[in-house]
Amino acid sequence: MERSLVIANNILRRAAQDNIEITALKLQKLLYFVHARFLHESKGEFLIPGRFEVEERGPALPEIYEYFRRFGDGSIKGYAVMDGEALVLKEVANPMFTVVLDRVWEKFKQLSGTELSDLTHREGTAWYKAKERDNPVLNDEDIRKEGESLFEQGCQT
Repeated sequence: MERSLVIANNILRRAAQDNIEITALKLQKLLYFVHARFLHESKGEFLIPGRFEVEERGPALPEIYEYFRRFGDGSIKGYAVMDGEALVLKEVANPMFTVVLDRVWEKFKQLSGTELSDLTHREGTAWYKAKERDNPVLNDEDIRKEGESLFEQGCQT
């Protein structure tokens, strides 16, 4: 498992390479989709420690919220720095992660944070089920199932 801030940096690097602005909301949702798809592809192996919480705007990791909230609704400038370094997960050494990140990035990179949030609010999603059950965190098995169907949804990019 990797710290969520490390995985966030991989996403931010993709955004910089493609010259796509990314907000904290968009980052949270992309992280969620990467985690969900990885959970499915790896047959239950966690990519990110911690639990996604049920927040008004969809699944959220507290660590990501705390670090990037200073950007508000604006574009994130730079990377998350831990112990003086902006760490990323070495994609060459983690081919499954790279495939998952590539697929999620290509499918969702053009959507706004609000559009991504709307996808997480659909009936049957892990967020929707947790909200209906009045649970403060999303169920891991529901996240895995959502990761399974992530590329079957009718979302056009």
